[in-house]
Amino acid sequence: MRLFLYELKKIWNWRVLILIAGFAVLIWFSILKGNMETYRTVSDYGGNFGPYQREMFEKYGPTLEPEELADYDIAGKMAALENELDAWIAKDPLFVQNGISTYAGYENFRDQNRDSMDEKERAAFDEITMQMDIKLSLDDLWNDPKKRFASPYIRMTMLGNLNATYTDYERNIGYYLMYEKHPVLIEAARQVLAKHNNSLVPDNLGGVVSGHFTVVGVSVILATLLLVSPSLNRDRARGIHLLQYSSAAGRRILWMQWAAVWVSACVFSLIAVAVSAVPLLTADISDYAGVSMLFMVNGSIAIPYEITFAQYALLLVGMSMLLSIAAACFAFVLAKFSSNIMAAVLKIVPLGLAFWALYLFAISGALEYYNPLFDRILHGRVAMPEVMLCGALAAVGMLTAGIVVKREKRADIL
Repeated sequence: MRLFLYELKKIWNWRVLILIAGFAVLIWFSILKGNMETYRTVSDYGGNFGPYQREMFEKYGPTLEPEELADYDIAGKMAALENELDAWIAKDPLFVQNGISTYAGYENFRDQNRDSMDEKERAAFDEITMQMDIKLSLDDLWNDPKKRFASPYIRMTMLGNLNATYTDYERNIGYYLMYEKHPVLIEAARQVLAKHNNSLVPDNLGGVVSGHFTVVGVSVILATLLLVSPSLNRDRARGIHLLQYSSAAGRRILWMQWAAVWVSACVFSLIAVAVSAVPLLTADISDYAGVSMLFMVNGSIAIPYEITFAQYALLLVGMSMLLSIAAACFAFVLAKFSSNIMAAVLKIVPLGLAFWALYLFAISGALEYYNPLFDRILHGRVAMPEVMLCGALAAVGMLTAGIVVKREKRADIL
């Protein structure tokens, strides 16, 4: 036990930990902080539904029943906004000059037949309608959700999206099933139809959390390699195993080092993921822990599995930890066959790049329909292949390290 603790102490070197902490701060300020601020802004003022879906969630809970949809009175809210918009349009010179005094008049103006126009008239018409759209959205750059949300037109659009999602789901799923070929997605669509598309999960929640854990996961893998590699490489470069193999305890050193690497990878990845989850919890994302992720919006099903948000987050955490363990095991094997630090660096740097690419391949859009492994390679025939891949890599890494350790114990050093 004392030998094991000594190996842990060598791995958890304070200089390396300071370097990793600096790397974490850089990742937070350069990527994650901006992503969280964007999520909060979009949740309150942007996205498909603005704050209205959140309002439904707070009022009715994780699912929306038909009587609750009727109680929310989307049509009444849209009518009130249209009256507000009519009053605003009637006072705007651009609309008045074109004979428009109401929102209905604006829609008729936009829908007029362009085929009868010549090229010059069509260009002028397009320019006018574009200026009208900009005025209605209150944002000439289309990049300020807070500014745009002040527009009755934008709020009407959000309510229209909400109404279409929860009232027209049967028609949307019918179209979806006509063209979808992936078996897993077809089954998911049938499940959505059976439960009346009643989940009140935010449509951007999965993407935000998946993107967050993609950055965190890649960072954790690279930091794990940085944590476990130096002590292994120093020992191998100094021939420490050969010097100590004459004793019974010395023959167990490599086993102890492997155990220390494995435990360090588990503990470090768990701590890193837990710390990285704090910003998500402060953004009230944990409120959706029990909400189903199986939901159709804009004619697509992002996550085709009947799992709650809490289960989805745990799967992402598990995949991050499995790949971190796999990377640590392979780093251990490479260090074993490196006679000096430079040789180890030349091997471990490509290993880190390989795991970085693999992580993006497996975790980018994890458990979502557009994940490369699920969509392009397996064509939607296998459920949750990302989890299987991460588990397989961790198993192969541990098996490889175990074989190396077992062979080393029997090696003849003379």
